[in-house]
Amino acid sequence: MRPRINGGWKDPFLPTDVDNNTQKRMHGNYSFYVRKIEDLNTMLGGKLEEKLDGLFNADTKQPAGNSLT
Repeated sequence: MRPRINGGWKDPFLPTDVDNNTQKRMHGNYSFYVRKIEDLNTMLGGKLEEKLDGLFNADTKQPAGNSLT
């Protein structure tokens, strides 16, 4: 999920960014909010397992200066 800013999409956008337009690194999480997981797997070209692994194995440390606090 890409945040919108002033009627447009945030650009440049990195899913790992945390700023005033994001909350708790939710971009990756929202990608899995679907009714049928089979449809998501089809849309991802059969790579749902890789996408989940990437989410759970992502580096949780934010770069310096990249936080809301």
